[in-house]
Amino acid sequence: MISIKQLLKRIFYFPVSPEFTRRLFHVDSEPVSPVNSPKSILLVCLDEIGDMVLKSPFIRELRNNYPKATITLIVKKGIENLFELCPYCDNLLTFDHKAPRFVRPFILHIRAYRLAKENLWKAAFDWAIIPRWDIDNYHATFLAYFSKARRRVAFSETVNKLKAYSNKGYDTLLTEPIHRSIVSHEVPTMLGILSYLGASISSDTLELWISEEDRKYAIDLLPDDLMRPIVAIAPGALHSNKEWPVDRYRELSKWLVQTFHARLIILGGINDRELAQIIVNGTPEESIVDMTGKTTLRQTAALLERCSLYLGNDTGVKHMAAAMGVKVIEISRFPQCGDPMHQNSPVRFHAWGVDNIVLQPKVPMPPCDDKCIRKEAHCILGVKLETVQYAVVKILSDEKIGGGIE
Repeated sequence: MISIKQLLKRIFYFPVSPEFTRRLFHVDSEPVSPVNSPKSILLVCLDEIGDMVLKSPFIRELRNNYPKATITLIVKKGIENLFELCPYCDNLLTFDHKAPRFVRPFILHIRAYRLAKENLWKAAFDWAIIPRWDIDNYHATFLAYFSKARRRVAFSETVNKLKAYSNKGYDTLLTEPIHRSIVSHEVPTMLGILSYLGASISSDTLELWISEEDRKYAIDLLPDDLMRPIVAIAPGALHSNKEWPVDRYRELSKWLVQTFHARLIILGGINDRELAQIIVNGTPEESIVDMTGKTTLRQTAALLERCSLYLGNDTGVKHMAAAMGVKVIEISRFPQCGDPMHQNSPVRFHAWGVDNIVLQPKVPMPPCDDKCIRKEAHCILGVKLETVQYAVVKILSDEKIGGGIE
């Protein structure tokens, strides 16, 4: 006999098919236009902070190839501060992706349609592009479809097994699904869309855009001191099993102050305040400052610009550090023997364009296989304190290392 919970799940929580969408909203886009130089382009990028930073070369190169086009960027609500000063987009919109689980597909459908009707239809977009290889969890494909853009380009639902299952039927909402199953780092993967469109690529450098006010804020907080390196520490993460134990960060912080006479700044969101306080309590007060939950994204970028090193988990702050030209030591939960195409693989998501070292467990801890499946810190425990200390000595000695995964 079916339970009430199972019944509700069957009624409410299922992927809404493209055919259902067409019948419900009566949206029909125009035929594909053969125009080579679009007058208006829609970018739908509903990704987390780190993924969005990795898209900065794509956004810049898109603008360089189509300087006369009007480019509208849609981002997830809450990260718009990072793109408010982007010189490559003419319009910035946000999309609220949060909704109760059981009715989420329906609510996001309504929101996507409403946003399109109120803000996108009047633009008469020639192109809509979704630069994302992994699963579309936030209705980006439906936003592109509802926009009525004549040309809708994104990676196909068939590029990986998980996406084929989760986004079944999404290719029918596109005019040109890109079938590319071989994945390298996320930056060249996204730039590959431009190659598909016939555009040229002059640079793959990351960018962030901050104001002089943001920069002054950082200078006032971290004044110049050539005798002391500034190390940014990010002890938090989106998921608990990505977090290296806080007691190890505390010991590492004391060691950094004792060995390098370093100044430390702890960065992260308001949810990281408890972790930060544990580190602060074990470190000399004059050598550390806790800024978790106290800065905007642009202020965080400005603070990172003044640092010698980012040291922390696989977070969006890591990619922001790389965009500001900071050396990176990443502590990853992902085992060295893991699938390089996985959405947590450092092969795809290591810090781009700067000297960086990725520290990983050599093998997963049982019962994990090729990835960590526990909710709490588990496989990441295989990265020892001494290993991180050795990496710090190596990278702060100015030894040329390029990028490395250990």
